[in-house]
Amino acid sequence: IGSHHRTYSKLVRPEDYTGFEEIKDPQQEVEEEDEEEEPSDIDESDIEDINEYTIDIENIHMLNISKKNNEPLNKLRGFMKYRRQTVVYRPVEERIKVWNEITDYGAVRSNIRVQAARCMDCGVPFCQGNTGCPLGNIIPKWNDYVFKQNWRQALEQLLQTNNFPEFTGRVCPAPCESACCLAINSPPVTIKSIECAIIDYAFLQGWMQPQKPNYSTGKRIAIIGSGPAGMAAAAQLNKVGHAVVVYEKKNHAGGLLRLGLKLANKYGIPTMKLDKYVVDRRVKLLEDEGVRFITNTEIGKDVSADFLLKVIFPLLWTKPIFMSIFMSKSK
Repeated sequence: IGSHHRTYSKLVRPEDYTGFEEIKDPQQEVEEEDEEEEPSDIDESDIEDINEYTIDIENIHMLNISKKNNEPLNKLRGFMKYRRQTVVYRPVEERIKVWNEITDYGAVRSNIRVQAARCMDCGVPFCQGNTGCPLGNIIPKWNDYVFKQNWRQALEQLLQTNNFPEFTGRVCPAPCESACCLAINSPPVTIKSIECAIIDYAFLQGWMQPQKPNYSTGKRIAIIGSGPAGMAAAAQLNKVGHAVVVYEKKNHAGGLLRLGLKLANKYGIPTMKLDKYVVDRRVKLLEDEGVRFITNTEIGKDVSADFLLKVIFPLLWTKPIFMSIFMSKSK
């Protein structure tokens, strides 16, 4: 420390301020006198009423707000007005008789606009980002279309990123809902149910018609395995004009989508979660679009790999074979 600092430190000491704390600023004294003279318009009863009707912003999501029957549906602050609808199951009396899907998708679809109204149109929609949907579904877009009852536009938006929304809308673990911004302090938007409602409504309306490619590339592609990966590859390759042949060792296409049987060393998605008519419906649509399924054919047993390379693709420099097989037995 320099000598000038030592000089200043000697000039002012703490004990030199003794007595100054009781001296008030003249202007401050005038203001305090004015405050004392002005009577307050609010008495204690008014303060009690104010406190009674004051709500902490942190407790807003706890409000018991529900849609009235005669109230028009409004998306403005819909996430605050409307409750999340829980999964609706079919009556137990029906479920114990058959092994069909346990979810009543018709009942879910009847309330789907209210659920779409809960979407907040977030500035950063994490539901469709890396932490949400792996497919990158543009979820806020088709939520808004469903709310506005533009089902056609919702379907077009959904099919841009998802080949089989009727599968994911039933069995997907829905990471999009976990990433929903509303899930921070409230139940998230029922994204999975809305997705399933869009595609099921499209099938009911007859909108899901075969879309054959406009031209053929002249190339042939073999796909080994007709599970969801093989079917998705077949759908995409067929769209660009390739001739696609899918080989399946079982008697029906579908892979794990279908093998929900109570048999030894068989596993897959059970019918209670994914009815097999949903799989058949999609396989039939792919066949009508030009995809060829060859069942009861196991590559390496019924058909050799050399046969594929030398007979099926003898004139091609590259051998376009896509393998989408799964481990039917554990290690």
